[in-house]
Formats: sequence, structure tokens, C-alpha cells
Amino acid sequence: MKLRILLLAIPVFFFVASSNTYGQTQKKVVFEFFTSASCGNCPTGIGEIQRLLNEYGEDRIIWISHHAGWLWDPMLFDEINTIANDFASGAPTGMIDRTNNLGSTWLATTPTTWENQIINALAESATVWITFSGNYDDASRTIDFSVAARFESNVDPGDFRLNVMILENNVNEGTSQYNQANYFNNSSGHPFEGAGNPIIGYQHKNVTRAVLDDAWGTENVIPDNPALNTDYSSNYSYTLPENFDETEISIVAFVSYYDNDADNREILNGDVIHIDDLTTATSTNSISYVESFGISPNPATGSTLVTINSTIANSVTMQLMHVNGQRVKTFNSELQTGVNNIPLSLEGLPAGTYLLVISDGIEQVTRKLIVK
Repeated sequence: MKLRILLLAIPVFFFVASSNTYGQTQKKVVFEFFTSASCGNCPTGIGEIQRLLNEYGEDRIIWISHHAGWLWDPMLFDEINTIANDFASGAPTGMIDRTNNLGSTWLATTPTTWENQIINALAESATVWITFSGNYDDASRTIDFSVAARFESNVDPGDFRLNVMILENNVNEGTSQYNQANYFNNSSGHPFEGAGNPIIGYQHKNVTRAVLDDAWGTENVIPDNPALNTDYSSNYSYTLPENFDETEISIVAFVSYYDNDADNREILNGDVIHIDDLTTATSTNSISYVESFGISPNPATGSTLVTINSTIANSVTMQLMHVNGQRVKTFNSELQTGVNNIPLSLEGLPAGTYLLVISDGIEQVTRKLIVK
């Protein structure tokens, strides 16, 4: 069993990388930082990250802050605990592309080790590119988007995963639980000298707010031996909770290996996009040839019936998504002209709120479904 310790007094010394809207042209480093508002030593890690971004470029380093559970704060959730338990011994620690070239027990290491790892990662050639497409509907606060991965050079075969996370920058909801503990308030020359202990109203940077589909990514999108110059894509839908600031939301996506051994989950490349750089939805949530779309019963238990009245025959994809972004079911349907009654099994689904997304690849329509 790995021994987990919380780092509370290691003086050492972080922003969100910019993104091309549709694709990228270089290797980007995915930097996952383990932190907590209650961690008094974490400001020294934040300071070091900011220095590294200034030194090596905010467009090359994707900063993700995982608020893990060794010291609880309101930004913790289950998937982050799952990730942290496999990778980190405590906070502040960080890992670069989920690799370990130091021989350390844990992939996430202390701030003094980060710079050399980043230099090595930036020197690598990119083998896969990430692209985003989709839209944000500010009326429903729903992001409907697709992430595609394209391999441009050969890689070792393996279980590849497409990982997607929702980030929010400058998070503080005004309670004392968001104040950042700071052991360096009286440390001369420290980036957070004089900021207070705690730092009242501290704005937490690049906070992971949701992990879509699964803590270890979406499987069965990329084959074990991916072909070159072929797009492997997956669709996602995520509705922002009311307490999230839509002006501060970004989507991070990266391709990684998956293995039961946490030391073998290397990230090949990633990218990030702010939702402002997606297409803003200009129409209502509808498909032009669908005259009506209903779900009955709703709320439902066990099964329900999807009724679609279409003016044309067409092929559509249906996805049942949990409101946290997790894809539950995906299936194809052939709409006929007129009324289409499509049974939908809900067996085995936990009670909760879901979204049924119907898309023809150009337009889409979404309805809320409640499972009792």
C-alpha cells in the first residue's frame, strides 16, 4: 500500500492555457495540480505554477486544479477523489502528462520537481491532435459539443481513453470555506507574502468542476491500434449548475492510455477551449423537421416512450446523458415521416435527472427526463 502524507510546510512556488478553436499545432503539457483551500502550503505551489507559465508559455501548459479530499473543501467531488487516490500522496503536488521519470512512488510530485519535467514534456513531439466543435446555449446553460482525436504519427497500441473535464476559473462562492489557507503570509519574498492567512475571498484558479463520462475517460472511442489521419470523436452534453459562472468555463480534453497500473496512464496530448469560443446557439433547442418531441411517462420508472413527429425520414443518434455529463446510453434510430414511437428502457438506472439528446449531426434537440 502506498503511504499518503500531506505536505504542509515545503516552501516553493501558477493560469489557464489558451487554445486554438479548432485544432492545435504543437504538443501541450497537461499539468494536474492537487490542492485544497484548507492547505496552507498550497499557495507556494500556485506561485510556482504561475512562474512556470510565465517562463514556458500559457499556450503550452494546461493547468488543471484538482481539489482533492485530504483536506476537504467545497470543490471536491467523487471523481477527483478517484483520480487523487491513484496519483497523489497529498497537497501541494502535481503531475505532468501523468508520467513518472523520477522513480518516485507517486506520479504527483512536489513543486521543486516540476520544471525539469515540463521541459522534458515540451521537448516531445505531438502524436495526436484534439479538436472541439459544438455550441453553448446560454438560455438553458447547456454545452453540447464533440471532441475529436486525430493521430498523425504511430504510437504504441493500448487502451486509449478520451478524457473531458469542465473547468471554472476564479471560483469563490463567498463563504469562509473558499478562503485559502496561507502559511507564507509572513514569509519575505514569497508570492503570497502579506496576502493574509487565510486569504479572504481568494479566487481559485482552473478548478475541475466536472469529469465527463468517467474518471478515467470515455472508452471504446479510439481503437487499440488507431489509424493515422482518422477522426475518433465522442459527443457530450453538460448543463452548467446555477452556481457556476458561465464567463469562466472552459473544456479540457486529452488522450491518455489506460491501464490497471496507475503508472501506465500517460497523456499523449491535450487541448483546452473556453465556451465563448464554441458556437453560441442562435436557435431554439430544436430540429427543424421535428414538429414535436415528447417523453411519456416523465418522471418514469423502468421504461418510457419517446414520441417524435417528423416531417421527413432521417437517421438520428440518441444519447441519454446524466446531467453531470456522463453518457448512459447511445443508440441510432431511423425516423419515418409522421409519428415515431420509440421505447426507451430505463432498467438499472439510478434515480435522478437525465437529458435525452437527439441529433442528426447538424441540429439537435434535448429534453429533460426524470427517473424515479
